[in-house]
Amino acid sequence: MSIEMLNGGGFLFGAGTASTIVGLGWFLLRRILTSLNARNANDNQQVDMLERQEKYIERLEIRLEQLKKESADKDETIREYWATITETKATLQIIQNSQAHLEAQNLSLKQEVKDLTLSNMNLVNQIAGLRQAIEVPR
Repeated sequence: MSIEMLNGGGFLFGAGTASTIVGLGWFLLRRILTSLNARNANDNQQVDMLERQEKYIERLEIRLEQLKKESADKDETIREYWATITETKATLQIIQNSQAHLEAQNLSLKQEVKDLTLSNMNLVNQIAGLRQAIEVPR
């Protein structure tokens, strides 16, 4: 083998190696680009999902504020009801105490009426007896 052949063979060997490296580089570049495109698509999907979640969270926050307001309104209504119930109970207690006092007074008055009626009957009997005693026989 001569040096020229080796040089020619070296050129072919070098050209073959270079074309292999270029082909391999092109293949790797396409894989990297494909991978980057896939990651980019995945990132876009994640961004879209995050945007949807943010909108959902905003709707939930609005609903939460509505529920807080409704709860505050209901709490105020309950406080008003309790105030009314407390006032009504106090009024009822006063009425019950007054009724008990009036019932006791009524029993006392009934006894006085019985005593007066009995005293009146005795008085009527005494007057009738006096009339008979004063009466001149006919």
